[in-house]
Amino acid sequence: MSGMPIFDTRAVTRTGLLSGRVRPVAIAALLGLALLPGCEALRRDRGVPAFDGVVFGAKVSSDATNPENFTIAINKPQRTLAGASEAGRYEATKYCIQTFGSSEMTWYQGPDQSRTQPVFADDGDLLLSGACKGW
Repeated sequence: MSGMPIFDTRAVTRTGLLSGRVRPVAIAALLGLALLPGCEALRRDRGVPAFDGVVFGAKVSSDATNPENFTIAINKPQRTLAGASEAGRYEATKYCIQTFGSSEMTWYQGPDQSRTQPVFADDGDLLLSGACKGW
């Protein structure tokens, strides 16, 4: 009895239940199906958070000689001005942290002011401007 296995794996392997190739493929397929909805969301917004339910494109520009001064252009603010203003605040905070290591800033034309007195570029983008407080 020492040479006989207690459980005959040959019968189960033929059905594919314990097959070495079937299990990893099945697990990978299930994982892939579980992750598909998340992939679509990341593809749609490229990992950028939504503000007021809308994902905005925004571009930060600064002067090479005074990088603490920045301007942010937020695309298509007419979808929701409040959301566009918050998207600008987010981009400014990100820029100041990445460039100067601090989220402190002074606004010249800020997100709170842009809700009541917005400034728009010729192409319709909402414009915000300010300066990061360096260390």
